[in-house]
Amino acid sequence: MYPLLKHPGYGGRATLRTAYGILCGRAMRHTSVVQLTGAKPALGSIEPASLLTYETMVPARLLRRYKRFLGDVELRVDAQDEDAAPSTTQAVIHVPNTGPMTGLLDELPSRVALSLSANLKRKYAHSLEWIHLQKEAVWVGVHSARANAMAKELLSTHCLTGLPDYDNITPEVRFGRNGASRVDFLLQHSKSNTQCHVEVKSVTLAATSEAGDRLALFPDTVSTRAQRHVSELMAVARAGGQAALLFLVQRSDCVAFAPCHECDPVYAEGVVAAAAAGVRLLAAAVAFDPGVGCVRYCGQLPVLLQYQLRDGQSLRAPAALSRQKLAGAVKRPRKA
Repeated sequence: MYPLLKHPGYGGRATLRTAYGILCGRAMRHTSVVQLTGAKPALGSIEPASLLTYETMVPARLLRRYKRFLGDVELRVDAQDEDAAPSTTQAVIHVPNTGPMTGLLDELPSRVALSLSANLKRKYAHSLEWIHLQKEAVWVGVHSARANAMAKELLSTHCLTGLPDYDNITPEVRFGRNGASRVDFLLQHSKSNTQCHVEVKSVTLAATSEAGDRLALFPDTVSTRAQRHVSELMAVARAGGQAALLFLVQRSDCVAFAPCHECDPVYAEGVVAAAAAGVRLLAAAVAFDPGVGCVRYCGQLPVLLQYQLRDGQSLRAPAALSRQKLAGAVKRPRKA
């Protein structure tokens, strides 16, 4: 028997299995978590729309990540002689992720997909885009800034339900007292003159719920910056404005999203408080297609505010890659 819940998107009662719908054409299982907020999840299709296409993707094997923004990879080098076997060479790459990448570096060396810059002046030509987790058999996107680009595409095509009507999207808008804060996107409607502040978060962490379902979680470590952002959105909502948190899940193996109480209880409780204050919570999942070199939209996920993880799971970052050590390890590489 599946738990029943109230859900505004369905206008009444519905089971969690119904709420989960289908993600990327695969039937989802239920979970014992019963609190659900946000808009009605969008059903994915077998061939979701492409959000991002890479001009050049380079397959490689990630050997290690160090000094916050650097990594060593093994690249394949094709021999000039057709009869000779290909060889490999090592290269240093740019890792465009400020966090510890909890749960993504446990199986090194791992298959990765790199983008190649056409800028010859860059110090590091390759950037880490996606990493393949062998145990979960899933690709996970690690380029944090890509989340905003994909979110903009979703907003531009009006793929997301749960947002107020809008006909204009402005990125990187200052707001708050003396313009001290900045939001990722400001949605506006020219006729009604309504506004909605939208903050985007890139999600890479996942864990298994007590019921055996995969949950996408954010953040993967303590983040005072994320705590500040949710407080600012809450202030907008409490002042009578409209605000939304969009969690862009860069992996396709999860059936729902939840704020990570284990990694950052302050942020998680902030998200719960923000929802109660009227901040809209949305989660959308994407999947990497390595054969085509593109990212496809899978659909929206339910947002769970309370959940239970399966016993024995560790969501803590390795000590060598803690945020404190990463923060002071090295300055960002120039021209990366």
